[in-house]
Amino acid sequence: MAEELSAEALIFLVVFLIATFWVVRLFMKLNREVREKTDKITEKMNELEREYVGIKPELAELRAMLDARVDYSFLEKKLHELVVMVMDRTKSRR
Repeated sequence: MAEELSAEALIFLVVFLIATFWVVRLFMKLNREVREKTDKITEKMNELEREYVGIKPELAELRAMLDARVDYSFLEKKLHELVVMVMDRTKSRR
């Protein structure tokens, strides 16, 4: 009976070691994949940041040009007139 227990214990030990090895290998593979994907994301973010830095002066110039060409007070006045006209029209429908 002692020999049977030790054979069963040996079988369980081998199964446990195989399962442990498989799980450790799986975690190592997962860790490597996560690290690779994180590196790719970091690389893309750095690329986007370089592109943004490259076009930032151009964006500032465009923003300045728009600010010079748009008459905000006139635009606000016209939007207010549009809102009043729509409100009057909805009131008249009621």
